[in-house]
Amino acid sequence: MKSNDANVHVGALSISERASSRPPHLKPALFLALGTITSAGSAFAQQTFGGYDCTEDCSGHKAGYEWAEQNNVTSTSDCTTNSQSFNEGCDAYVDDPDRGADEDDDGNEIEE
Repeated sequence: MKSNDANVHVGALSISERASSRPPHLKPALFLALGTITSAGSAFAQQTFGGYDCTEDCSGHKAGYEWAEQNNVTSTSDCTTNSQSFNEGCDAYVDDPDRGADEDDDGNEIEE
């Protein structure tokens, strides 16, 4: 590679660019934008509970799971309310009554 070439590796993304192919003032912006995208992508990973996506903090899923546990629910047909996350938490209990309600699928504690 010639000395005026630039290589950037961000995760699985690799960019190779000749130094003379873009004006010098645009190159730092490209590197900054890539770093921002990479940082944002890892900070906003989707939280899940029992395989279901959480909208905010999985508290609705936790509540549904706990309700199903307290009421010994054995069928998802008993998990019908106006709250999708509550219903999914109830379904998660029916599917796996041993998983517990205190953590999301990644092992992070769910606040009440």
